[in-house]
Amino acid sequence: DVFHYTMVCACWSRSGEQGVAGERCSEILRHMQQRDKAGFPRVRPNIRTFNAVIDSHAYNGRVAEAEDMLLSMVDNYESSAARSMDGIEDEELPVRPDSFSFNAVIQQWARTRTPEGGRRAEIILDRMLKFHYAGNADVRPDERSFSYIIYHYTKGAGRMAPDAPDRALKLLRKMIEMYRQGYTELMPSHQNRTNPIFAF
Repeated sequence: DVFHYTMVCACWSRSGEQGVAGERCSEILRHMQQRDKAGFPRVRPNIRTFNAVIDSHAYNGRVAEAEDMLLSMVDNYESSAARSMDGIEDEELPVRPDSFSFNAVIQQWARTRTPEGGRRAEIILDRMLKFHYAGNADVRPDERSFSYIIYHYTKGAGRMAPDAPDRALKLLRKMIEMYRQGYTELMPSHQNRTNPIFAF
């Protein structure tokens, strides 16, 4: 059933088989979707399945593929929601991404050894916030969503960029602003408050 397929994907995601793990998980996902359409709903992929596949790509060096999958999920869900507003109900609702889906991609973009990783992570964070404000209240950033990127600009591969200090400080200020608005999980840690100092 879906549990066992998902467990296999989760194992692949931490196998360390770069270039293989993500593709194998994608194959498993496609197989599950085909079986579901063939009349076996017990293997219908759920959010845990999709997250395992996203993680398998992101964790094993294929962050762009993980991002593509995440954004495809977002687009499919938003398109379905828009059709529903027009009175057209889909026979089967698309799987909605959750906070883990976004954070998995943010984390691995921020950990890449390329300077542009931080900006790619910021784009995903902005997309997460847009998705949250569009009515998905439980899909919200937490402290890690920001701290991964702040670290990239202060001690990671993006620290040498001329605008790294400003970007780190902007993220910290956004955290504080949202914390004051009631997002208690975004209370900046001591590390997040001091890391931007090292960028200057």
